[in-house]
Amino acid sequence: ASVRGVVGHGVGLPLAQRIVALHGGTLALRSEVGRGTVAEVAFE
Repeated sequence: ASVRGVVGHGVGLPLAQRIVALHGGTLALRSEVGRGTVAEVAFE
């Protein structure tokens, strides 16, 4: 995949979600066109 000229394989987010889950946390994303994306990680 290519976004803004950056090439990737699309494994970053699933990998991050798995790592956070293994530590008992959650990962949530919120996006707004023209404003960007917010990533929220929470651990209990």
